[in-house]
Amino acid sequence: MEALKISIDNSLCFGIYLNDEQIGFARVITDLVSFAYPMDVFITEEHQGNGYVTILLNAVMTEPQFSKLKYVDWRL
Repeated sequence: MEALKISIDNSLCFGIYLNDEQIGFARVITDLVSFAYPMDVFITEEHQGNGYVTILLNAVMTEPQFSKLKYVDWRL
């Protein structure tokens, strides 16, 4: 659990919420200068298949902090 907390604290994280309940999460490893790499993308099982991952990943890919990166690989 401690390793998970450290990894989240040192990444840029995104969440998707429905009615104040978190239904998805994405973690991006980045130095905000050269690269961004998506990790740990998920939507809770009961909400899968409803397009939420598309919404979440669109938010990640259009994050203004990533606009000037030299290398971005959004492949999962």
